[in-house]
Amino acid sequence: MRVARTFAAIALSGVIFAAVASTGSGDDRSSIRAAQSEDARHQVLGDWRLGQDARLRFSVRRGAAEGRALRSFRVGRCRVRRGSAVFRGFRFRERDGALDIWRGMVVLPAGGCRRRATRSRLEAASDARMTEVSRRGGRERERGLRRIRPRPRDGDPVLGEWERNGLGVVVRRAGRRYVGRARDSFLIANGCTIAAGEVIWRLRPLAPDRYDGTTRTFLPPPGCAEGDPARSRWHLSADGSKLARRSAGAEEVSYTRAGP
Repeated sequence: MRVARTFAAIALSGVIFAAVASTGSGDDRSSIRAAQSEDARHQVLGDWRLGQDARLRFSVRRGAAEGRALRSFRVGRCRVRRGSAVFRGFRFRERDGALDIWRGMVVLPAGGCRRRATRSRLEAASDARMTEVSRRGGRERERGLRRIRPRPRDGDPVLGEWERNGLGVVVRRAGRRYVGRARDSFLIANGCTIAAGEVIWRLRPLAPDRYDGTTRTFLPPPGCAEGDPARSRWHLSADGSKLARRSAGAEEVSYTRAGP
């Protein structure tokens, strides 16, 4: 007989966790909404590594995503200076299978090291990986971009209390990660009790408004021993009022920010 495991996120009556939010992220959430279409599944804003040397920061400019060099780098013998706009005017256009397609212009040195703008598309495969595709020299070329994780910070908008059906989880910073603790003691679906104050989430920033980590699981009574942690991802809504969590093998669950 296979022993079942139960997520600490599912209570007997279908309730989950919550609590009172801290604020002060400093994020321009209206600008994020302008660039990050509701139809786009993956986050393109934030910091990325292009090749070995180039580091770029995508932010919002005039309602579109723009990527600027965080430090100087070279393309062949040519130098791209820190602060230069390398990706301009990117907007979400469509979904193509698992990919989100964004279109705009890439600006890189060409003949004589003069910068030239070329039509380009970004194929975002996840919050952590995307590919830039453009035509140069008569043929299509691809460049891979890899996510640079944000560092945990005290003003992160995920910090605070999140609520579902009257029970809550309190998310606080703990060194280089965040932890979510049960605000209330409650019964989960397999008959085990989660005590108030127990850690149930462990998460790290992955991208702006996106996080990954684990959710604790528990084996059935009488022992209620801890099971294997379930890999999980969280993402904030554009206005910061909702937090969705999806764990391996489970449906997405949504929480509402508690407090002002």
